[in-house]
Amino acid sequence: MDLRLRSKLLAPMWVLLLVNSCMMHTVEASPLSQAQQQKNELQSQIVQTKNKVKQQQQAATIAKTHVVQTHRSILEITNEIHADAIRMQQIRSRIQTLNQNIKQSQAELRDDKAHVANLVRVDYETGHVSYLAVLFNATSFDDLMTRVQALYLFISSERKLLNETLSLQKKLSAEQASQKQNYNKLTANSRHLASLKREKVIQEGQAQLSWVLANRGLTQLGQHQKALEKQLNLTQSQIQALEAEAQQQEQILEGRSGASSVATPSLRYQNISPSKLYDFVHSKNSAFSLADIETICSVAKVYDVNPALMIAITGQELDFVQQGTSHETWKLENPFDVFGSWALYHTNLMQSATYAAEMIQVKLSAVPPRGEDPIIWLNDPKNHAGNGVYATDASWAYGVQAIYNEIEADVVSS
Repeated sequence: MDLRLRSKLLAPMWVLLLVNSCMMHTVEASPLSQAQQQKNELQSQIVQTKNKVKQQQQAATIAKTHVVQTHRSILEITNEIHADAIRMQQIRSRIQTLNQNIKQSQAELRDDKAHVANLVRVDYETGHVSYLAVLFNATSFDDLMTRVQALYLFISSERKLLNETLSLQKKLSAEQASQKQNYNKLTANSRHLASLKREKVIQEGQAQLSWVLANRGLTQLGQHQKALEKQLNLTQSQIQALEAEAQQQEQILEGRSGASSVATPSLRYQNISPSKLYDFVHSKNSAFSLADIETICSVAKVYDVNPALMIAITGQELDFVQQGTSHETWKLENPFDVFGSWALYHTNLMQSATYAAEMIQVKLSAVPPRGEDPIIWLNDPKNHAGNGVYATDASWAYGVQAIYNEIEADVVSS
């Protein structure tokens, strides 16, 4: 571009401030909308996170309750196992006592049987008189009755002792069998309780793991919620700042309304779809993003300049900034080559577009001579508005004109 905007450096400071304010207005609508959208998304995420926290808290409560209940069951089973062990020990002691009693009664029974057998054997072997002889040897009736009574008592005593011993042995044997049966039942129940306790211990471990995981999830969700709330606060502050700035810029723009001085109506601002302009430049392998095109259109609207003319100038200056070109980032910041060139002046797209749009507006405020094309007049040395030409290349305006006509045909008229 050479020194095509050298006179701009000499512009009064208030003009630059006004340009910057207008530039900021054109682009803040999009960030403000994005910030509001981000706020809505954050609020939605916070609500979702709170619902997840509530669900996770319920899961943690259920897991904790399961842990407590399972642990209580384990304690109850353990106590029951301990009680069974005590009862089994008591039964073992009782069985041992019964065994001793049975052995003793069996010994007594053997002694009684041996005693009776011995009496019979002695009578037979020694030839002692029989029981009848004893009775017949009575000297009187009273003596006979005494002898009968003595024999009866002797035989009854032996028989009673024998019966009692047999009865005791049967009773002890029955109780021994009953105790052994109870012992076997307790043994089986202890095995069952031990197996149940192992299952409950496993369940308790699983419940504790679920509880730990639920608490860990609660911690993570809490941290995520705090991060979202912090980000929401930042977004709300950003929205407030953007709204205040937008209001201030709106007041500045109100002072500029109706101040356009572009003499040719066709080169005044036209509401051309940024998407269509984006498709056009991308058909030329441009690195411009849709946001870049929207920025250029916004600046063109502020200065009441046709956005197609602005895009055409970027095509003439830097061939729409080709994808993969060297120093692509710098060129995208200054595709209008203001203040010498993109290599000399590093700025941002909004500011370079603002300087270019204001230069175009000033140049086109002068009515072109009869028969001269307005775009050619834009860079005519005879056009003294703005104190200088846009480009020193004499064919510059013809290239812009050709590109502008192509855009008009492919984008505006389609």
